[in-house]
Amino acid sequence: MSKKILVISSSLRNNSNTDILADEFIRGALSSGHKVEKISLRDKIINFCLGCDVCQNAKSCVLQDDASEIVKKIHEAEVIVFAAPVYFGGISGQMQTLLDRTYPLFPWKLKLEQTHRFQDVYLLTASSGESNEFSDKVIIKIEDWIKHFSGVWVKCRKFAKLSGVIRGLGVHEAGEIRKHPDKMNEAYEMGKDV
Repeated sequence: MSKKILVISSSLRNNSNTDILADEFIRGALSSGHKVEKISLRDKIINFCLGCDVCQNAKSCVLQDDASEIVKKIHEAEVIVFAAPVYFGGISGQMQTLLDRTYPLFPWKLKLEQTHRFQDVYLLTASSGESNEFSDKVIIKIEDWIKHFSGVWVKCRKFAKLSGVIRGLGVHEAGEIRKHPDKMNEAYEMGKDV
């Protein structure tokens, strides 16, 4: 059955390792007949969340920038894929700011109203570090975000979960992930099996 997949890449450099993994994931997903859209945060204007809580009543953000459209696409997607490089042992500022701006989707005050369609979230990450600890904090951050859509904080009709992770370790230079065909194939197969 065809699924609507949204891939969000937060790398700011050209030919980035996470972008390459994302493209392999997409290639696999397309080969299985899924509909895929990829968004790069590279050229997006995403302002910081104001913490005003207006979105919890109005269901939209008071800030009018690129984040509003991305959040709408997250709401409509059945599968979310984050391609996130490791910055200083954690998630990049670009991705963190976007995650903060997804607050209109959080069903805190909206209670049982359906606020999202996605159930499966995937993470593709790349790090110059060669051990899992370099990407652990990125995984923890994404898992914490998912908890808000998984019935941990509120009762949701659809639970979300982290359905797969690829760690591209020991890759520093742009495009270096291509020297790891096992990771490229892993990304392709993950996309194919969504």
